[in-house]
Amino acid sequence: SPWSIARPLVMFILTPLAIGMLLRSRKASAELRPILLKVGSMSALVLLALLVALYFHDLVGVLGSGAIAACAIFIVGLYTAGYLLGGSRVQIKGVLGLGTAARNVGAALVPATQSFSDPKVMIMLVAWTIVMLVVLVPVSGWLRKKALRSTIGQ
Repeated sequence: SPWSIARPLVMFILTPLAIGMLLRSRKASAELRPILLKVGSMSALVLLALLVALYFHDLVGVLGSGAIAACAIFIVGLYTAGYLLGGSRVQIKGVLGLGTAARNVGAALVPATQSFSDPKVMIMLVAWTIVMLVVLVPVSGWLRKKALRSTIGQ
């Protein structure tokens, strides 16, 4: 049913978002922000590591299937579309490219686990996440260096 999919999304995405919006209006949010950013980043890394460990043999099996190449081509295509449609300012174009290419895997995990019993769905989400990181982390580093060079040059 739709509610069986929506309930975990509300609980794990909308509720923390609402709490964060409430805290943002309070003075304590400035003090909590660095801590919560670290907790969130570490939680995401732990989740990814656990999923890779759980599906390791299946992920190795994906290597020759063309799925990794399809993910990479799709991610590069999404980045390119976001970049090209991002307006005239180079900094904005890069951010829109990254935002377009970086899919919310956390939000995809909920319906994937609730609606599909085939483990290939989860394996593809984990593979997608790894490819997305491998492609977009270097791109974001390159964009940062480019922005710093343009700031220093001004």
